[in-house]
Amino acid sequence: MERNGAEGKRVAQATARALEGRDPLGEPAPYLGGAAAGAGPGVVFAPLADIVALHGADDYVEIEPADGRRLLTRKSMRGLEIMLGANFFRIHRSHMVSRAYVAGFKAGQGSRYRLLLTIGAELPVGRSRVDAVIAWLKL
Repeated sequence: MERNGAEGKRVAQATARALEGRDPLGEPAPYLGGAAAGAGPGVVFAPLADIVALHGADDYVEIEPADGRRLLTRKSMRGLEIMLGANFFRIHRSHMVSRAYVAGFKAGQGSRYRLLLTIGAELPVGRSRVDAVIAWLKL
């Protein structure tokens, strides 16, 4: 009977975390219309319209909003790729971008390609992703 009591307590704690806007396991949860990232003891929300790109950073993903901040989340690139939907595209194993912030696409030497962003940055396009990026951009 004690076991059921302990399990019930854990379920109640997970439910409370979810209702507070946190992942039941304690991580910041995604929210409809944006992404959430840890910021010290709190959570910072970044609306989808403000997210320029996401970058792999070891065991984290760095979310880059248009205001220049850098937010970290423990969510995986693959998980964020699924969560963020068709307006975001994985252009490289370490980079995902928002279609709204794409300014251009350029070819470089040696079959290297770069995506130009409206904020002035350039990101590499993975060699295996070039055709998919072109199709996504409908170039």
